[in-house]
Amino acid sequence: MSSPRLPGSFLLPLPYRDDFSDPAASLPPLAGEAGRRLVDAESIAGLDNGAVRFAPPLRQGWGRAALAYGPWERHDGLTLAAYLLNGHNTAQVEPLPDSLKARFDRWLRASEQDGRSVRLRAWLRSGRVRRTLRAFRWWWSLRKEQRAVPRLDENLAVGWYSEPAPPDPVGAGAGFVMHATGGENGELWVRAGGASQPVLRAVPDVPLALVVVLRGRGALYCAGATPPGCGLPGYPWVRPLAIDAQSDNMLVTGVVTPGAWGQIGFRIDTRVHAVHVAAPVAFASWCGPAVAADRLTGEAREPGTAWQAERGGAWEMSGGGFRRGSHGLVAEGPGALLLRPTAAEGIGLVHVLVANTCEGGAGILARAADANNCVRVTLARSCCAVHELAHGAATLLTEASVPPPADGAQRALQLRLDGGLLAVALDGKPVLEAMTTRAPCDGEGVGLHADDAQATFRDFEAQPTRLLLPPELCAAGLPVPAGGEELVADAFAGPARPLEGTTTSGGGLVWSRRIGRGRIELTGDGAARVVATAREPNPGRTAFTVPWRSHGLADLAVTMTIPGTGPGDWHKPRGGFLFRQDDDNFLIVSLWRGDEYPGASLSSFFHFRGFEDTYDAVWSNIGHRAWYGEQVRLRVAFDGNAFLAELDGQPVLYRRLTDFYADAQPLVINEVGLVANWEWGNDTGTVFRDFSARGTAVSR
Repeated sequence: MSSPRLPGSFLLPLPYRDDFSDPAASLPPLAGEAGRRLVDAESIAGLDNGAVRFAPPLRQGWGRAALAYGPWERHDGLTLAAYLLNGHNTAQVEPLPDSLKARFDRWLRASEQDGRSVRLRAWLRSGRVRRTLRAFRWWWSLRKEQRAVPRLDENLAVGWYSEPAPPDPVGAGAGFVMHATGGENGELWVRAGGASQPVLRAVPDVPLALVVVLRGRGALYCAGATPPGCGLPGYPWVRPLAIDAQSDNMLVTGVVTPGAWGQIGFRIDTRVHAVHVAAPVAFASWCGPAVAADRLTGEAREPGTAWQAERGGAWEMSGGGFRRGSHGLVAEGPGALLLRPTAAEGIGLVHVLVANTCEGGAGILARAADANNCVRVTLARSCCAVHELAHGAATLLTEASVPPPADGAQRALQLRLDGGLLAVALDGKPVLEAMTTRAPCDGEGVGLHADDAQATFRDFEAQPTRLLLPPELCAAGLPVPAGGEELVADAFAGPARPLEGTTTSGGGLVWSRRIGRGRIELTGDGAARVVATAREPNPGRTAFTVPWRSHGLADLAVTMTIPGTGPGDWHKPRGGFLFRQDDDNFLIVSLWRGDEYPGASLSSFFHFRGFEDTYDAVWSNIGHRAWYGEQVRLRVAFDGNAFLAELDGQPVLYRRLTDFYADAQPLVINEVGLVANWEWGNDTGTVFRDFSARGTAVSR
């Protein structure tokens, strides 16, 4: 399948695949290659370890770095699918919070495990001198003393635009934008209704698949994740998140472009693993992969006469009649229409254009057994409401005021269903959310209702909760380390005593001090506690380990009680895990919370070749999770290169060592254990329970 020839342009065939894991992949494109363009104002892009690397430029912002594909002529089903790992979903362009003098001093001291002279010598031997000097130049451009640092809170854009490096992808095109929220990490936006609108909050720092399916007018937005989490299915499955009914630029270019890297001068590279452009048969219609759809136009019929929808079967009518014509479906009085599509994955998104709504209103039915047992979204002239109906009795879940439309104007009404959560958007803008009180799958019907005569509907569609990407849009998914059998466990039983020298209750291994001079002690009630308080914190990074024979995989889990009762106690939880090869090479993943910032995080620190650059640390913010006084279950799986950190079963942070340093070699995991980390402060009393370590059994 190919696009038609455009005046003055080349004929670009579809599908177009950039799989950067392919040994033949190149960057920049080979001479004479059509289709892909690299925009790289500061020569920051490179290709290594199966992915494009966008390193932080000295001057950040839009229009300076991009992968661009096309142009193509817009048509139904033209799809851009990008599989990538954003540098940091809450990356921002902002001045440094500290002076350059203080920044350089902290860089030199780092976690204070070694003296300045020792660290300087280690840095000179690390092979990262040029990288660090460039970071120093970057800090100079962001220095606190400089007032003219333009703030930017959006850091990544993926979608269809009119140029290869759009100067403002937030305000144009049809695409995704990642917005920095601070403590809640990233918020995923889509361009709908002529503006960028949020569709997903608290997006963790894991690989994402961002998919934009164009129509002749508008677009369907879908996303997936590796591994599944934050409301997204596991790639190559994706979830329809939103529909735009407005964008219509005819000549389009597919673009992946970062705009900001890291926070407050921390260096975090963006990695792009694959970009595909195709027009799959399953998407090649005005409604894409919808399981139920109807334009609601066509030959006029007598009121009360049902008809076959384009997808989803025959309409079932109850109450008043509806008249179909060239301008849409017009209600003759109060009534409802239902479809019962076959949707193995369930229905997750319903969208319709509606006009001429008066005070009675009209709107969407979902999860319907019939018109009297369903979820009902009603749009009136100046109000939107969600009700649950049971045997005809309506319970109001929520309502909100909305601006009245211009006379006769169509409005795009959308309902997103996510388990018990109902989210309603009007013209792309979120207007209300509600939680259902009934079971999520009481009924499978979807449809329309009207309380007003003359309410008019067009372009009804229902998308599945998730869909499998067609092969021409799929790349090889990234590996997720996990599992194995439990080789070591410790319930920390026994009388109160130092952890050092005790034997694990499962596996029979002995705990040894590996880093620092702080103390972790058994409490006597099945726990181990960092011996520290807010007044007397742990004296620097401290770690205790057990030997580990599964050198290529360690999957660790522990339950931690966060010290303190709330803000104002000035507690600083820093508990986590150490994966150690030797004194010169280890990985730390630990929790951070402090009163000075409105969100906690999971953070990772990398000590390679005898040197650790504090400002290469990577973290993901988790908002009010891991609150003071609460218990949380931390799990980190590491295969020597890739690691995944989860909190209470939800993925938070994924990275490969080669995402930080292109020449990184996999670590041989010789020891694993618990750490009370240093991260802008020391631990004040984290309590550990139920330690578990899984891996691959090795015969002795």
